[in-house]
Amino acid sequence: MAARPGFRRPRRGPGDPGGLTGLSSRVNPASFWATLHPAERQLFWRLAGEKSYPAGRALMREGDRSDHVVVILDGRTMVSVRDGAAERVVAYRGPGDLIGERAALQGYARSATVVAVEAVHALVMRTQDFAAFISAHPAVLSFIEKLINERFDEEPDGPAYDPDLPHRPASDRPGPGALADQKSTLVATNVLGFDWLLRSAEDRRIMHAAMVKMTRSALTGLGEECLFEDQRDGMLVVVPPGVPTPAIVGRLTGALPAALRWHNRIYNICAQLQLRIAVDTAPAGRPDPATAGQLLATPALARAISSSRANLGMIVSSSVYDTAIRPYGGPVDYQPVRVQGTGSSQQAWMQLIDPAPDRLARIA
Repeated sequence: MAARPGFRRPRRGPGDPGGLTGLSSRVNPASFWATLHPAERQLFWRLAGEKSYPAGRALMREGDRSDHVVVILDGRTMVSVRDGAAERVVAYRGPGDLIGERAALQGYARSATVVAVEAVHALVMRTQDFAAFISAHPAVLSFIEKLINERFDEEPDGPAYDPDLPHRPASDRPGPGALADQKSTLVATNVLGFDWLLRSAEDRRIMHAAMVKMTRSALTGLGEECLFEDQRDGMLVVVPPGVPTPAIVGRLTGALPAALRWHNRIYNICAQLQLRIAVDTAPAGRPDPATAGQLLATPALARAISSSRANLGMIVSSSVYDTAIRPYGGPVDYQPVRVQGTGSSQQAWMQLIDPAPDRLARIA
């Protein structure tokens, strides 16, 4: 594979199939690069390009659209966010660290700026190549989920800021005394066409097991008290107060697309999954699953998933969109849709994630 203009192929020494030659001795043994299997490092190496940044150069800027991820081989970077008219430093990243993965997987705009504080040597990979890499190595996705969760908890006074993680200003973070006023987040999932007549009992068993595993995996670590209710063709999850809704939405849209692609490549069409997800909030202690169920049952969402052959479709209430997506630079491709309730209707927002190419969608 030829190097792209502006990039050099990374150095590789004899007997070094994992591409470790030239990696700084300061590498963190628990970092992304150090924990990859040699074969995984070798594939990542082939898909990426090598790039150097002088001290003071920005690797990523807050507000930019995501189109690449970076693995630092040598040097250190500083992560900062705008805080009014000032820049506030929130983290540092060094050799072996991966940056940019959350925004790359979700399509979020960057929510922080990453600047080289000393000369940085790095591997740079395009978003689409990173998605292919994750799809080929599910264990790596599990590590990234754990990494994102750890970064979320880095700051002692609340959720960590990260170039990949939607965040709220420090002034908006609730203190311990405000928990009583917080809301639970409701997540409802459903397998589209679960009872399709051509599907056998074994097909449904495979689909059900995969759906449960994906949903639980995507939300692992977000709270000890998450309640999971198996509904045969879907799941209802109540996430307790104190877990920010942006983190929940980010987990779902970050983890599920790759998991669905991997599943659908393995199984025949009768056992493949098209998943729809609804996200809503409710007062703590009085969560009403009917609201998320109404969102999930919106015919427009099912029609859009079917016609586009998308693996995943998400619908969120207006309150979730206004508080957990729009303020954090979320994807712009959410579309308004009316949801019919009991005797009234409400506006919601939906988006399709990972649709089939237009040519295949037209064939369907």
